[in-house]
Amino acid sequence: MNPPMETASAAPDPAGRSPGISPAIIRAAAVVLTAVLSVVILFAVTAAVYDSTNSGRIFPGVSVYGLDLSGLSAAEAAYRLNDGFYYPRDGRIKFTYENKTWIATPADLGLGLDLLATINDAYSIGRIADPLGNLERQMQARFTGVGVAPVLQFDFGRAMTYLQRIGAEVERPALEARLELHGMEVTAIPGQMGKQLDMSTMLQLVAAPIGNLADAEIPLQMIEYPPDVLDASSQAEAARTLLAQDFILSIGEPVAGDPGSWVLSPPMIADMLAFRKVIDSSGARYILALDENKLTAMLQPLAASLSRRVANARYQFDDAANALALYYPSSRGRELNVVKSIELIQAAVAQGAHGAALGFDFVEPEIGDDMTAASLGITGLLPNGNQWTSFAGSAETRIHNITLASEQFNGVLVKPGESFSMGQQLGDVSLDTGYAEALIILGNRTIKGAGGGVCQVSTTLFRVVFMTGFPITERHSHAYRVSYYESGDGPVHLGAGFDATVFFPDVDFKFTNDTANWILMETEVDRSTGRLYWRFYSTPDGRTVQYYSTGVTNETDPPDPKWEENSALAEDWKQVDWAVRGADVTVTRTVSRNGSVILQDRFVTHYLPWGAVCQYHPDKFTPPEENAPCPP
Repeated sequence: MNPPMETASAAPDPAGRSPGISPAIIRAAAVVLTAVLSVVILFAVTAAVYDSTNSGRIFPGVSVYGLDLSGLSAAEAAYRLNDGFYYPRDGRIKFTYENKTWIATPADLGLGLDLLATINDAYSIGRIADPLGNLERQMQARFTGVGVAPVLQFDFGRAMTYLQRIGAEVERPALEARLELHGMEVTAIPGQMGKQLDMSTMLQLVAAPIGNLADAEIPLQMIEYPPDVLDASSQAEAARTLLAQDFILSIGEPVAGDPGSWVLSPPMIADMLAFRKVIDSSGARYILALDENKLTAMLQPLAASLSRRVANARYQFDDAANALALYYPSSRGRELNVVKSIELIQAAVAQGAHGAALGFDFVEPEIGDDMTAASLGITGLLPNGNQWTSFAGSAETRIHNITLASEQFNGVLVKPGESFSMGQQLGDVSLDTGYAEALIILGNRTIKGAGGGVCQVSTTLFRVVFMTGFPITERHSHAYRVSYYESGDGPVHLGAGFDATVFFPDVDFKFTNDTANWILMETEVDRSTGRLYWRFYSTPDGRTVQYYSTGVTNETDPPDPKWEENSALAEDWKQVDWAVRGADVTVTRTVSRNGSVILQDRFVTHYLPWGAVCQYHPDKFTPPEENAPCPP
């Protein structure tokens, strides 16, 4: 058996210490540490001394745009940069367009140096990091150099101003195409494209080289733009076609009495022709048009002759059939609408048409051609609804006027609640509307005038309204007593105080239909008996009429006769007015229904005394003494 092996062990430290790191190693480490500390301290001291030496100055080795700013204060650096940064004033930016050239400096285009910011950047080298970092940058600048980019300022407004000056030399406006008319000849002049400087692109092209502090040649960038109308040749051809023949104005829905048409000859069209520019969803273009002032001057004189009053249908009552018979058909009223007519003409001209219909405003009749007695509540003649007056002995001209005026009311219907105006229904009384001259009362004279005899019609209407019990809202008596109305003729002898005169629009006769049914009026002129009849048809509502007349009172003698000189007389002398005594008459009317009074009114008439008037020819007749009566 082998003997056990023994493990070797370190000999004990004679000093009694435990075995560990060698003292030699410890001494070496201490030496190294001391050396490092010495270096750090020396480094720190050196850095502090370097910092202190360059306090307030740019560190050595720092440059801007190749300009050495080592050891310069801010003020000194500013002077050097002002003198040495030559690019803004010495750089060249060349602009070209076709055969033109413009040369600008970067300063002209708004480039400048931000001096304060640039010096601040240079001064910051080696001062804005941690101590080691700062020292590193300082050493880098010291031994290899550090270049700082200049801080530039670019004024876009100044660049734009410079470019606008260039643009003013090369830009051109767009020119509209034109149409010119010389006599009957139409010429189309083409338009021109406009050109303007592309400012946005040019600013970008300028900014690129000056941002890099480089010279450059930049062609001007232009934008072309069209006018609203570049070509008007098609409109010129349309104008030539329009001027090749007449333009016809017509009435779209003519009625009896309308003229056929109006012709605008080519020279007339040429005198009014204009070219109007329009812009819509399809673009801009010229259209043909006529001068609206000249059209208005042409159309306005037509308005009166083309106007038509609205006419309700008129009816007659057929007693045998107890029904209505159409007497006169209805017709629309119309007025020439000048504005609408011009619009229609302009639309036709713009479309190249050779004619247009005039424009009208229409008024539809209230009473059509299909009314029935049942629908209107008409069953027959009203009590006392047939009244008449005598015109026996009247001149033919007076009978003509009575016939013409009364016919305006024959077959007319008055609706429930309507206030009926005789003057409005009668219309214009003049020679132009067919009336003849006959004796009329005007002022304080009886003279010849258009419409003499119309007051016989108003008097007859007054009497039928009075006797049927309808409210009378306006009535005027004659100035003096008229024998026709005191002749005793009529269903009852009404006599003086039962007359009415009309001189529209100042003097009118009006009454109101205060029933629930329509009134049909009929008139008839009977030459054989010399009578004018006026009849009211409706449905009786039970009203009755009672009246009382004072008769003629307060009669006054007429004034003395008058003699007047008239060299136009064919005769030696002639009596033109006759004496009538003045008087007063008061008539009271009471209208009742079922024993109750529904209306009571009074008509007071004052007739003036009327003197005779005689006229004489001064070369043929010697008048008697003043106020002498007219010869028998």
